[in-house]
Amino acid sequence: MVKLTLLDSADYSHAFMRETLMRLWGVHGYHDPQAASLPQAVAHLIQLGRGKHLELTLGNPVRHTLPDRLSMIGTLLNTAHLPLNYTPLLSDILYFGPAVAQRWRTACRQAQRSVFNEQEHK
Repeated sequence: MVKLTLLDSADYSHAFMRETLMRLWGVHGYHDPQAASLPQAVAHLIQLGRGKHLELTLGNPVRHTLPDRLSMIGTLLNTAHLPLNYTPLLSDILYFGPAVAQRWRTACRQAQRSVFNEQEHK
């Protein structure tokens, strides 16, 4: 299990988030100081964790509504250029109950299709 925790972006600067994530990833044997951006670093982590579950905690479940959080994961998936067969295991589903799981998966698939369509048109 590769676990990735993204901090609340409203509370922390991008640089602080990236620095903290790098420290967290070091615990799992991952460190890539060359990653130029948070999405790029996420993409590298996912490549490393291919074939494993990636548990993704995104945002603050108290402060962010579900649509906010779905938008955040969609943005992340779009900018990280994840592989189309990537299926995240989202620990955040637990905050909203199992009925939400399908909405998360749908949002992820839509983001992946968007990336695929962009790549097809290049």
